[in-house]
Amino acid sequence: MKTFLLNQYSTIQYYLLCVLVLFPLLPRAIHSTLIITMSIVALVYLFVVGYLRWNRKKSTELLVLSAVFFIAVISVFYSSNYQSSVKYVTRLMPLLALPMVFLVGDKLITSYKRFAMVCTLYIMAVFIRLLLTHIFLWNDLYHLSTNSWELRNKIEQFTGIHGTYLALWLGCAVLISIHLIKSYKKRFFVVSIGIIVIIYLLYWQLLIASRMAFFATMISILFMVLRLFNIRIRTIFFLGLSSFIVVGFVFQKQLLFKINELTNYESAIPNGKYEDTYPEISNEDIRSVIYYCAIKSIMKKPILGFGIGDVDQELQYCYDTEFSHTDTFQRLYYNTHSQYLLILMATGFVGFIMYMIANTVLIRWSLSISALYSGVLLLFFLCFVFENILNRHDGVLAYSIFNTLFFSFRDNN
Repeated sequence: MKTFLLNQYSTIQYYLLCVLVLFPLLPRAIHSTLIITMSIVALVYLFVVGYLRWNRKKSTELLVLSAVFFIAVISVFYSSNYQSSVKYVTRLMPLLALPMVFLVGDKLITSYKRFAMVCTLYIMAVFIRLLLTHIFLWNDLYHLSTNSWELRNKIEQFTGIHGTYLALWLGCAVLISIHLIKSYKKRFFVVSIGIIVIIYLLYWQLLIASRMAFFATMISILFMVLRLFNIRIRTIFFLGLSSFIVVGFVFQKQLLFKINELTNYESAIPNGKYEDTYPEISNEDIRSVIYYCAIKSIMKKPILGFGIGDVDQELQYCYDTEFSHTDTFQRLYYNTHSQYLLILMATGFVGFIMYMIANTVLIRWSLSISALYSGVLLLFFLCFVFENILNRHDGVLAYSIFNTLFFSFRDNN
């Protein structure tokens, strides 16, 4: 058995990974089954032979790659809602399982050909998912007078995927497509197909109307392209800062208006029942209340936070006590809508600082590994600002797969 595991571990996990990256087409139960299977194989390998090759470097890499999981586990011990805590930590298990799968062996992806195959399978899965949705919603897209919000709801109902996560998956597929185009730039057919796929993916991001995911994708594309042309990080940072200042100056009125909306929590939600007032409530109105309650809650326990299981309960208490003039926050569930605010509420500034240190290490690693890895990290970290990506299975799975895959394979092509 020892010899078999030594010779076949990478092959077994590679084929399981090839199936896992088809997750946009697979039921969530299949996702979990595949991750459990890969974890069992990894644990058997670890106990039979892998422990001989485990070292301090791999321990450090596991701690950094799985930082969110470990920080959340620590907060379980002082969370009063144990059941909710365990449920949340269980949802985060892929953040620990997949790095373990990759780290216990010497090298899971043994060639660029295998790496490209994994990436291609993911793009194919996303493309097929969109194509099926396109066919099913053809009338809504081109013949019926469906507004963007109604269209997004129909897309979510058909796919069973929240629009934010679907748009994030598309962003990852766009960045991976750019990487493959660069790698096969001498093959005209591959480049042509890649460009068509990128245009189609961006078109669907616009249809879904997930503004943050689209904005993050465009920023990540620009960053990745600059990196592919070997532009230095300091130069990119200077260009980004300069662009931010110029855009802020040009669109000053619009930005100030948005900031005012996000801080105008006191009068954001009108009096009355949700079914009567929802036409007057904008996304910014809802977020202004969410961010007010999140920040107020953070100030109550700034050092260690409330524990991962008590965040939703604390938010709901704020909604119920300070916005009792409306039933909007009883009718609908609203989380922190920011990964960073969630970590602050759950683990306080201690956990947040640990998390940001891990992110800083990831960024440094990514810059030395590949433009694709750093671009995908930038995409996720930008989306974390205004979305609670790791609050659902779809976000956890995508982040854990791509963070681990791109970290583990050095781009020498």
